[in-house]
Amino acid sequence: ENKGSLVWLKQPKTNPTKSESWIRTELVDGPDIIITTQILNETTIIVYAAQFFTSALKYYYLRIGTDSPYIINKDGITIDDSIGAVEDVQIVDLFKNGKQQLLVNNHLADGSKNGVFVYEFPEDFPYGTSQTFVKHQIATGFNTTGGVGVGAPGFCTLFDLNVKEDVQKPYKIGVAGDGNFITWELTLTNQQTFSYSKDVIQSIGGTAGIMAFADVDGDGYTEVFIPFYEDGIIYVYTANPDTSKYH
Repeated sequence: ENKGSLVWLKQPKTNPTKSESWIRTELVDGPDIIITTQILNETTIIVYAAQFFTSALKYYYLRIGTDSPYIINKDGITIDDSIGAVEDVQIVDLFKNGKQQLLVNNHLADGSKNGVFVYEFPEDFPYGTSQTFVKHQIATGFNTTGGVGVGAPGFCTLFDLNVKEDVQKPYKIGVAGDGNFITWELTLTNQQTFSYSKDVIQSIGGTAGIMAFADVDGDGYTEVFIPFYEDGIIYVYTANPDTSKYH
């Protein structure tokens, strides 16, 4: 049976890099691929878990500040268990207005079922009575060639095309196709409905890994770095319009 566990590793007070081992505490079964955390207060952390093997997006309350940290709610609170194998969860501010969301992708071979999702936090979260997150599927159709272990999409990365002029604009979302073999750009078209267009950055003919974005040459325009798994190389493209959108 494939399953994961959330563990706590306590750093030794002295020589942490030279100690034989850190103190390990098994907290809870369930979290496996990716987690992200949110500090609630001095004694509590919220752990959001993309649970791949149990096909659930959950969160847990982790009590810290004691010699033995522990999970308050062992079963976790389910945000969504309807999208299949969940690969990643990030806390983001898509519109740069101070209002956060969860950005999530699942990882499936079926292009009609895979996709990228945004979950709006309840207005009174986490102290209020409402625990319902509003879900928006912002992209789908990441078709794959099939085969054992092949899935899509891959991880998402927020970016601006122009690091100076786009500061006030909502982020674009770069989506690694993974087994889809294509890298994608999602652009907001309607903020009220969380609608996005989906455009190809580059088709690379193989597994497209997580992308990195940065203005590395100082011209104000973002460069995108695309890892090609099978060939062991990284493609670099620029968004500078004096050349081409991506090349």
